[in-house]
Amino acid sequence: MSDSVYTKVLKQAADLEGSTQALAARLRVPENTLLRWMSGRAQMPLQAFLNAMEFVAAREQQNAEQVAPASDEKLTFKIGPVLARCASCEGTEFRRADPAHPLHYARNLACRSCGTEVKYGTLVVELAKETSIHARSRLAAIKRREAERQERTRLRLVKGTRQE
Repeated sequence: MSDSVYTKVLKQAADLEGSTQALAARLRVPENTLLRWMSGRAQMPLQAFLNAMEFVAAREQQNAEQVAPASDEKLTFKIGPVLARCASCEGTEFRRADPAHPLHYARNLACRSCGTEVKYGTLVVELAKETSIHARSRLAAIKRREAERQERTRLRLVKGTRQE
């Protein structure tokens, strides 16, 4: 499965923590569960993601004085079908607000369309929340369609019984 924001944050957190076992202990989950999240084979609860993000952002803040080469990169952030969007103009492309600094969750990004700045970590958390809402609405739609299908089947059976 391809890397998503979730899997990237977890891999980064595991690297910072030193091992997946240590990260699993930090997040208070079995290591096998963490490994399924990291591989994208299981959906990670939003709260666990927020805890991992908080940990990575705090570590990045401690090591924030590294300098990266300047760049005019186009950054997009996606989980499944959901793209991170600018709160002002709904743009989906961002750049580092200060290209001289590396991409860290505590640093600002700027929308490439309107220039509005947002903290990278905040953008990723909002993307995770939006993805969670999207997943719940998709699940509700699937359940609704299944209930409708079962009702049609039940009505056909009742109708067939009356005709006999």
